[in-house]
Amino acid sequence: MEATAGIEPAYTALQAAASPLRHVASSTPPFGEGPLSPDFRPGQKGLRRRLQRGATGCNSAFRNQTKAPPPMDFAAARQHMVDSQVRPNDVTDPRILRAFETVERERFLPAEVKVQAYFDSETPYAPGRTMLTARDHAKLLSALEIDAGDLILDVACGSGYSAAILSQLGEMIVCVEKDEALAAKAQDNWSGAGVVNAAVIAADPVAGAPKQGPFDVIVIAAAIGEEPTALLKQLKDGGRLGAIFRKGGVSKGVVWRRSGAATAAHEIFDASARMIAPGFTPPKAFVF
Repeated sequence: MEATAGIEPAYTALQAAASPLRHVASSTPPFGEGPLSPDFRPGQKGLRRRLQRGATGCNSAFRNQTKAPPPMDFAAARQHMVDSQVRPNDVTDPRILRAFETVERERFLPAEVKVQAYFDSETPYAPGRTMLTARDHAKLLSALEIDAGDLILDVACGSGYSAAILSQLGEMIVCVEKDEALAAKAQDNWSGAGVVNAAVIAADPVAGAPKQGPFDVIVIAAAIGEEPTALLKQLKDGGRLGAIFRKGGVSKGVVWRRSGAATAAHEIFDASARMIAPGFTPPKAFVF
């Protein structure tokens, strides 16, 4: 008999219980209880008791090995995320810290990946779509210097997590999402999270929402591979646009600022984001 991986304690208990059986067939009386005979009852009773105790130990050991793990403490994981990924990375705005501490990131993820909600990595929530790491996301928002009265455009909002964070920082959040199923999911998630100052438009994120602008702040909480020219035109004078700009395999947190008719880009920090937002992939260069 070969022990199965993971239930060694049960197998050991079963061997211990079965060991008297090997002695019954020998000429030596088991446990020193005298010669064996058809009428030998005391030894058989002792054997039964030992077998019963062994079986009980086996069942108990197996139950201990197969016991379901306790449910994940998302609140504790969320606080650890802030303490280990956000605070140590020069994010000091108490409003941003409070937003990341209170918005339930797992709410905006499919059931099968909720356990990954607070990992220090991009978290997938739909085919080709990921949430930024908390570190990249928080640093980007910090660089945008959002005021409580700002009108904000959240581009490619997905399942709504970025807008839920922004809802605690600005006055009104207009969101654009091309995937209608995700747009509907975002609305449901905001209702569950108590977000009342965000609304989503099912439209092309690259085009933005010119009819609802101009905006004080525009956020693309994902990587982009080309300058968002159409979106820059929707900024107010003094407005800011933030995104993770990825070029040549390198990602940077970048903020564009409008001054009159001109805009200028400023690299703020090194980022880790790799997944490009839909529509923001640079066109392939022609190769001779």
